Amino acid sequence: MKTIKKISNLTLFFVLTLMSLTFGLRPAMAEDSKSSWMQRAQDRQTNRWTLSEWMAQKEKNRMMDLWLAMNSSSPYESELSIENWDYKQTTGSQNGTGYNTLLGRANFYSSIVGLGVEYAKFPTENRNDLTGLFNFRVFGTSIQSTHLTLHYGLRTRTYETQLQMIGLRNQFAQVSLQLYLNKFFGIDSFYRTYFSTTDSVVGDVKGQLTEALLFIDFKFFRVYGGYTQDIQTNILNNVETKIDRTGIKSGIRIFY
Repeated sequence: MKTIKKISNLTLFFVLTLMSLTFGLRPAMAEDSKSSWMQRAQDRQTNRWTLSEWMAQKEKNRMMDLWLAMNSSSPYESELSIENWDYKQTTGSQNGTGYNTLLGRANFYSSIVGLGVEYAKFPTENRNDLTGLFNFRVFGTSIQSTHLTLHYGLRTRTYETQLQMIGLRNQFAQVSLQLYLNKFFGIDSFYRTYFSTTDSVVGDVKGQLTEALLFIDFKFFRVYGGYTQDIQTNILNNVETKIDRTGIKSGIRIFY
């Protein structure tokens, strides 16, 4: 009987111990569960999207866009040039004759695309050149920085003779490179090829125009000068005549 009583007492002890542990853990578990629920609710509140926050963010973005617009450079650029060209004209095997003329250029850009116009009057040759260009800058940030630009355009060259007026319209392609060697000094160059056009008087006409100029910038003002060559090739009745105009060009340019 004593053995049975000892076993009963031992069993009761284990049962009471287990119950105490069980009821002692429940409050702690309940507290942890409550803490977890509150944390999740707080996280949801932190990440909650509201209409007032969206309106405030929209207004903030609008003010940032306005600030950028006020403090960023304009995408619109333009330049105006006046040039003097002293050149020697050689036709075939004849000796060269010296001439002088004035030229004007203007280019207008919106971001990387632009339009240009050129005009040159050659009174001693009774000739005028009017040129229009479409410009596409493939490299560079502005017209007053290092850049590479592609061009396509049309040149109208008119000759006035005692008998009639001759007009030649040559389409052309051009590539130009402006390279700054430092912040104020650089090289401006281009190569232009004129596609063939036909006239009943002068025949098939094509040509090339090449320039290589050195420049110095004074803020928005530029002074430049260098080498220019304009070659025109006429083919009439299977006879080719080359007119070479080569000389020194100087000019001034204003950037807007």
